[in-house]
Amino acid sequence: MDIYKDIPKFLPSPDLDSWKGENVYRFFHRPGELWQPDLPGFAYINVMHVAMQLACFMGFTKFLIIGMQHGKEHIAHFWGHDEGARHYRPPVDKWIEGYKILREGLGLDMVNLSPETCVPEDVIPRDDYKKYLKG
Repeated sequence: MDIYKDIPKFLPSPDLDSWKGENVYRFFHRPGELWQPDLPGFAYINVMHVAMQLACFMGFTKFLIIGMQHGKEHIAHFWGHDEGARHYRPPVDKWIEGYKILREGLGLDMVNLSPETCVPEDVIPRDDYKKYLKG
């Protein structure tokens, strides 16, 4: 992790306590249901669930998402193939259910800017990413 020593890294504890380095911020990975505001820590099924909760914890009020394709048939991303991805069909339905639970529970204004997405608009509203480009 030395190559990324100046970049903040948010790592779940106790899962990745063995990972060391500069600018490491740990959060408690709480097993259980996604949205339980009376319990400490974050529960999650995927990294996006963590990002949503971290954004809220950090004080964000608007959460713009790009790259949330979630096709059920492949593990490709807009930036290419994830060599570290699991080679089985991900539980996309559970991920999407979690997005809805978190969006409603966290109260964040979330917008999915991903041009090719399988996340329904009633779960996370969509918009055109080009509207958000400056310059």
